[in-house]
Amino acid sequence: MQIHPLKHNIEAERQEQKALHQIIMKSFTLIIIIWLYAFISYNTNAQQISPNLVGTNVWFRELSKEVWDLTKDCGVKTIRIGGAAYDKNLPSNETLLEWIKKIQAMGAEPVLQVSQYQPAEVAAELVRLFNVEKHEGIAPVKYWNIGNEPWLQAGRPDQSTIGAFVEAYFKPIAAAMKTVDPTIKIYGPNFCDYLNDPINDLFGGKNDITIKVPGKDYYYCDGLTWHRYPQGDGDPAVEGANDFFSRIVKAKAKIDEVNALHNRTGNEALIWGIGEYNSKGGPEVHTWGNGQMFGAVLGWCMEYEAKFATSWSMFEHGGDRKGSDFSLIDGTNMTPRASYRHMEFVAKYFTGTFIKGIAADTNYIVYGAQDGDQLNVMIMNRGFGEPCEFSLYLKDTDKPEPVLHFVVQGQGDGAYKDVIQGRATQVLIFRGDSITKINYTSEDFDNERPPDYSKIINKMNIRTKPLQTIDARQLPDDNKYVDLGLFYNFALSEEIHGKPGNKIPLQSGINDYNGVKFDVRGIIQLASNVSYEKSHILYPEKITGIPVNRFADTLCFLHSSAWESKKGTDIAEIVIHYANNLERTITIKNQIDVEDWWFNPEKSIFPSNTELAWEGSNKRVQDLGLVLKLYRYTWVNPVPDVEITAIDLISSMNDTGYMLYGITCL
Repeated sequence: MQIHPLKHNIEAERQEQKALHQIIMKSFTLIIIIWLYAFISYNTNAQQISPNLVGTNVWFRELSKEVWDLTKDCGVKTIRIGGAAYDKNLPSNETLLEWIKKIQAMGAEPVLQVSQYQPAEVAAELVRLFNVEKHEGIAPVKYWNIGNEPWLQAGRPDQSTIGAFVEAYFKPIAAAMKTVDPTIKIYGPNFCDYLNDPINDLFGGKNDITIKVPGKDYYYCDGLTWHRYPQGDGDPAVEGANDFFSRIVKAKAKIDEVNALHNRTGNEALIWGIGEYNSKGGPEVHTWGNGQMFGAVLGWCMEYEAKFATSWSMFEHGGDRKGSDFSLIDGTNMTPRASYRHMEFVAKYFTGTFIKGIAADTNYIVYGAQDGDQLNVMIMNRGFGEPCEFSLYLKDTDKPEPVLHFVVQGQGDGAYKDVIQGRATQVLIFRGDSITKINYTSEDFDNERPPDYSKIINKMNIRTKPLQTIDARQLPDDNKYVDLGLFYNFALSEEIHGKPGNKIPLQSGINDYNGVKFDVRGIIQLASNVSYEKSHILYPEKITGIPVNRFADTLCFLHSSAWESKKGTDIAEIVIHYANNLERTITIKNQIDVEDWWFNPEKSIFPSNTELAWEGSNKRVQDLGLVLKLYRYTWVNPVPDVEITAIDLISSMNDTGYMLYGITCL
């Protein structure tokens, strides 16, 4: 790691950007559309996310138990033991043994650096110590580095000479180490940046360290590693992240080129990783933008198949927000920083197959991961301004225009809607019938609050169709019966609300219900505030556009409700649409205009604005001592000379759910 002087305090620039964005964002409403296509299961070239991707560096020798525990809680999978000082003064074997034991105990892999200055035999002895000799509680160390930032340590010579310089120490040290244990993987050379000329020379060029050790079946070098601390003065979330992108692309292209050159495949394939990364100094490290930079870097590392990306570092300089404080943890109250949180999100939730995201607006970064039946999506809003609505679609459908849209190719079906604030990150975890939402904002960071975790009913599994077949519609000469066939979500033959024995014994088709005929072939069940809790089935909150297309003096509704609420509680709104764009709204109130279909003689109240339309029973209500009742509600049309075109049903989302069986126009 190289310590760089702070060039500019970015806080003033951030405030100017924030003010400008607020002016722009208040001038219009922005709708974000995110698209996830049912594609990934058919993509045989999908990128698998490295299980070692998220990592950090251990540097400070007197780390407290609290720091180690917080690092474990972050979920990191790789911890590198390295740095410029360790090239000349590696910690004692006792300290290394202690650290490696702690790293492996938290489920992470150590990456151990050996010195570029000491004889090859010293490095070989370290391999023997950890991989040949037995130590209780310690497994062999798989991953190793040789040297650290050799161009800087050599005094920044002409880069055309650095390839030969690195080759001279790298090859003999690597050969000696693999003589002891040929199964280890050695990465390098850990340049301070992606240095084009030296990397080209060392990886497939004139100083090639990716060839096999003469006479052996193993290679000197197994991976390309480099470091980066962006030196710009802008927001790390944007400028810092952008600084990394081209380097990541080049790293992936380089190892692909060398693997093809030397026919390295499978376990022998060359990999790449970032050995150190962070912002340029303590004031920038302790910013919200640095966290989103980490989120962006890790997303690109998944996309371009990095083996690991180890931040610098767990804790140093007392976490004082100055100079060389590159810590994941703020020292004031030992609070995880935004960088820690974004690493935690990726470490814990982004496993399996990477899903590329495409955002039409550069303020947003979006990507996902599919792991079995779980789909995880990260959305980072790097812009300032007002909260922004978005819709996330899990199926291929036409994009409404004009909108900002994202594309993420994943499994699933349906739509999810939410809002994201400016300077915020959301992680959405879709599994089964639920969504776990993690919301983390710059305000949370400023106030040292952890991310907010909440569970949401998965609106993408709403029951909009019956599970069994609806009978075909009869067509009488006088078609006064509204056709609800396309809108039923229960068939009459089904057990309603998923309760055993809870069928409704109605004859399908057009039948008389105490003086008024209705076409009844199923049931429409709208959602309520408790409907999922009561039945474990998701129902629509509204149904719109039920076609009518006729004149009527009155409308008769055959309906009922489910689940209790107080008398007079709004249950649903029925919106009547007319040909002249006029609308009328009927508000259905509990125990006045409708009552529970499970009628309890001791508790239920017959609704005063209705007439009894039907009474019956089933096994379920018999066992409970109840009866089944349906009610006829009649509404007098105030404008009978204007054609009714359509009807909408809208739940009031109180405790009682509205149930509709038929509508007759008279």
